[in-house]
Amino acid sequence: MKKNLPVLAIIAFTALILIGLFILAAQQPSTTSSSTSTSIGANEINFSLPDTTGKKFTLADTKGKSVVFLEFFAVWCPHCQREAPLVDDLYNKYQGKGVTFVDVQASQYGKNYESGDNTPATIADLQWFKSNFNVPFPILLDQSTATATKYGVQGFPTIFIIDKKGKIYYTSSGEVAESQLASELEGALKK
Repeated sequence: MKKNLPVLAIIAFTALILIGLFILAAQQPSTTSSSTSTSIGANEINFSLPDTTGKKFTLADTKGKSVVFLEFFAVWCPHCQREAPLVDDLYNKYQGKGVTFVDVQASQYGKNYESGDNTPATIADLQWFKSNFNVPFPILLDQSTATATKYGVQGFPTIFIIDKKGKIYYTSSGEVAESQLASELEGALKK
């Protein structure tokens, strides 16, 4: 019996580990959930939001007409502010080539958030960003951040490139090189 004790201990220990792994696996969220997917190849998620003039922009209106460069950003975000000239360059290169550019203010807070001001974002904040960073395309206000939540935005900037068929072609979060974004736009235009 004493000879079998180490073997029994190993079997018991292994069984406990397997039971623990089984319990952990059972607690993990399902990967087949019914929530909306924003992965590459998924359908775009339609939205309708006001721009800086109060005019509504509806994403579904672009389907079948153009590729969409959709950037979720925050007016207070230093990364977004640094990336604004790069996006402006892309806009200038692709505006006449079948690409619609649109920015969505996806933070509840206005331009002074980094200074500790928790004032909600307003159209005036978007106009400030548009003017200070020379943004020539529509900037939309997602006051409730519902659209950003549906797209799974967790950081700024987050970019989606959507092909003419309304499928997500590319997505990234954080600053991205202009050459990478240009390459992805070229690919989406060829689809």
